[in-house]
Amino acid sequence: MKIITSNLSQSIIGLINNKMISRKIVKLDIVWKLISFLSKVPFMAQLIQNSYYSFFSYPKTIQLHINTECNYNCVYCYVNNKKVKTLNTEKLLNIITQAKKLGVYNIDFLGGEPFLHKDFYKLLKYASKQNMSITIFTNGILINDEWIRKIKKLSTQVLLVIKYDYNEKIYDKLTGTKQNFTKVKKIIRKCMNAKIQVITFAVITKFNVNYVDRMIANSLKLGALPMFERYLPVKDEKINKKLEISKEGWEQALINITKFYSGIKEIVEGVGYLSGGMCSCFGNNLSIMQDGTAKPCPEAPFVLNVGNVNNISLKKIWKNFEKKRKEWLIIPEECKQCKNKYLCRGGCKAHTFIKYQNLKNKDPLCNSNIPTTYPHCIFSLVRLLKKQNQTIIKK
Repeated sequence: MKIITSNLSQSIIGLINNKMISRKIVKLDIVWKLISFLSKVPFMAQLIQNSYYSFFSYPKTIQLHINTECNYNCVYCYVNNKKVKTLNTEKLLNIITQAKKLGVYNIDFLGGEPFLHKDFYKLLKYASKQNMSITIFTNGILINDEWIRKIKKLSTQVLLVIKYDYNEKIYDKLTGTKQNFTKVKKIIRKCMNAKIQVITFAVITKFNVNYVDRMIANSLKLGALPMFERYLPVKDEKINKKLEISKEGWEQALINITKFYSGIKEIVEGVGYLSGGMCSCFGNNLSIMQDGTAKPCPEAPFVLNVGNVNNISLKKIWKNFEKKRKEWLIIPEECKQCKNKYLCRGGCKAHTFIKYQNLKNKDPLCNSNIPTTYPHCIFSLVRLLKKQNQTIIKK
């Protein structure tokens, strides 16, 4: 495997020069640049995004939370009630069927820890049979040779999003585990060697906010692309005090992340504009929680739910979603002069609602002219790659 250098801006340029990024994206470079340019023209971004939402009258991705069981004890976990009655396998299969009929082409499996679900492979095979693109959010520790063989047998490509961090000390502290960090790194390498795509996923907290650039470099050395999420407040204020980052800390993290993407800035922004913003939550992703509650983001408060799959069809839920989306995506007044307003749309809606109990304010961590949702752009790029059935890292 070629080792990508830790020089962040050169890394992503190297990906393109060595054709590790999908040829289609590179060939359509002029298209993404054009979209990025047009979106800076007054009214054009809104026109492009309105057209996008009119064309995609269905969610692009269903985030399906299949269980509450987990072998980790992450302090930032948003699964508050682990005793909730979860959807059974038959219902989960029915949701996948409904999603396919609705036009959904991405299915994300989340938990708990999805690899602990007794029928997980049955769910994977069924989604694959429906020709749906699959993403699995996991801590990765249960992925062994047998699971790798099973994943390789699936007819559609699978993307693994594996929990990661800067070092073992921070990893153990945030996940409530011991001595798993080194094991996970070996598992990531093993998956990459098997040509299974991997994204490393880290939640940025006070413990690791100063190491984002090194986490990016370390992830690339493993052969994986990095993804980050900010810490979102939980009910325990003591935990929030220990983990919540400042505006300044998030701004520095964003600077390091945008350096990584600097070589393909126009592509990233073009995809972002065309997708309705850097983060597709509240836009075209639908999260189905363990009890069947449907929300615009898995971390959004319950009050923002749009129904429950136990009571109404997925089609009806999406109609509710579309009605609500107009008010969710209204750009806050204090953001209207920002050049990135159509990329960012006011920032993280879930965090804003948790902080202010409304969506009229801008992102609590907004402190610069960089879109605060920039870390999510990785999904837009990788999902384009997945549609082309191409790996990211060259063997």
